[in-house]
Amino acid sequence: MRFRSGNDGVAVYHIVLAFRVVPTDGKSQLVISRLRSSLQLLVEKHASLRTCLQISDDNLSELRQRTLPSSSFQVPLVESWIDSDNDLYNIIADDETNRSYFNLTQDHVFRCRVIRYREGNNDSVIVFNFHHSAFDGTSEVLFLDDLCEVYSTGELTDFTNEAPSYLDYARWERQLDMSASLAFWKNQLKDHQILELPYDRVCAEIVRTGRGSSVFVHNGDALGIYARQQQVTLFQLCLATYYVFLYKLIGSRDLMVGSFVANRTRPELSSMIGMFANLVPYRLAIEPQETFRQLIERVQNLCHSVLSHIGLPFQTLSKLLHPTRGIVTTLDFETVVTQYSLDNNLQLSRMTTPVNTMPFDLSLSFKYDLVTNIITGTFDYSLDVFDHQTIETLAHRFQLLLAQLLTDDQRPIYKLNILLDSERQILHNFNPAILTPDFEPCHWIFSRRADDHPQKIGIVMEDQSLSYSEILYYAQQWAMHLLVTCHVNVGDLVLQVVERSIHAVLGVFAIWMCGAVYVPFNPRDPIAQLQQRIHNLEVDIVLVHDATRFYVTLDSDITIVELDRIPLEQHSDVSALDSISVISDDLSHIVFTSGSTGTPKA
Repeated sequence: MRFRSGNDGVAVYHIVLAFRVVPTDGKSQLVISRLRSSLQLLVEKHASLRTCLQISDDNLSELRQRTLPSSSFQVPLVESWIDSDNDLYNIIADDETNRSYFNLTQDHVFRCRVIRYREGNNDSVIVFNFHHSAFDGTSEVLFLDDLCEVYSTGELTDFTNEAPSYLDYARWERQLDMSASLAFWKNQLKDHQILELPYDRVCAEIVRTGRGSSVFVHNGDALGIYARQQQVTLFQLCLATYYVFLYKLIGSRDLMVGSFVANRTRPELSSMIGMFANLVPYRLAIEPQETFRQLIERVQNLCHSVLSHIGLPFQTLSKLLHPTRGIVTTLDFETVVTQYSLDNNLQLSRMTTPVNTMPFDLSLSFKYDLVTNIITGTFDYSLDVFDHQTIETLAHRFQLLLAQLLTDDQRPIYKLNILLDSERQILHNFNPAILTPDFEPCHWIFSRRADDHPQKIGIVMEDQSLSYSEILYYAQQWAMHLLVTCHVNVGDLVLQVVERSIHAVLGVFAIWMCGAVYVPFNPRDPIAQLQQRIHNLEVDIVLVHDATRFYVTLDSDITIVELDRIPLEQHSDVSALDSISVISDDLSHIVFTSGSTGTPKA
């Protein structure tokens, strides 16, 4: 946990919960004394709410906790009177950003404020403010459940003085063998790339204010419906969606997104209020030719592999990240209850409050309302590096992408776009032909040239040569073999392992003539890379020739086509090739490079 001091211009990260108290009978009022006594019983049960943090005299980087006795602890509850909702939101913003409200060495880690309107509105608003060192998402549910129970009945049914403490948790954590998790994360984060988001400005960490804001991006049940249909968790679906968006936005395939996990692996922690959440980096490489549905499956596998290693403290994990810009963007997914019954006549209705602080550059935040089954999404962003208009544009792009993903999840990712209508119009105005170009595949052009100049030499390789008509003949015969015998369809990936030769050129034309995608592989590369490429791309057909047919030994479910041995003159009618239609958006080839990590990538 990082604490800053000595800079009043730097924001602190409080957790503010605001609830409107609504009388279900139209007349009941919140009783302040009853609320105060209820909170008093809560802090008696949850020692973390009456804990102070002190810097050790021996080690200035070490924090020590001191738990105040419940008998001497007074719940910090204040009342405020307002004239309008603007006053209300100003108070909430002040609660979220005011550093003076928490002096952790001698004061409280939470406070409560009751806000009432002077006239025209009988509703009350309760604002709970927690320091992030003592509270997380799971704590919110525990706190509100206990509050409603004690306010309604005057007692807590599962109250025990033998609950574990923060010290117990620290002791358990130190006893864990984290060597396997450390090795996992070292491998997972090796040579990770820093995401270069479309920043409006660069801001050094030391001068950041921590101020933030948010922009609405989604509201509805479409994500929930899709998740149920595909039997995927909402978190996994949202993470996959964010990966696609980041890839389309910045063009990087190596993506790392942070997300907080509850990290309450011991049963004793399930009923404790405190800060146990851990920030976990989810790293994944996008494959542009795969579909969204295929990506979701890989995200599911990633989440399952990470699950066993979420307990490694972020302080340790962060040493494996970039020293100043480790995790720049996060995905926050939270399940919330927006309605609580304080008693038979009073209901707590959760208020949506604006974001005023932001510890990361950019976060995509989703809240799933268990009452309405509605998912609300926002982009929360740092005002230190982004302008509001930039995030507004990102939100529009995300909405456009989300509609494509949920309605056509079998479409390859590279075919998706986040270009706004206004940007399309600008392109059209500059050059209308850009949007509607005349398209003619190169093998069509070659066929026409072969008809015009059948006897001209088209290719020379050492002491070999072929005319235009001979090239066309061989390519058509091979293409018909792929089409009829191997059942190659438009869009199928065909991998070619052929030395530099005339065969290599003919093979490319044959692949294109049946509408397939050409995937070259250098026979001098390790066989392990060939196996990996076939597995990653799900290739079913591999082309070889005499020089490489003994090099390639593959699984029985892979069809190996020896170009030298394809029977010629078996297809006197090649008109079937004329009916194969390809368009400019169809993929023609996939070429792999070494990549900055040393791992081949498309």
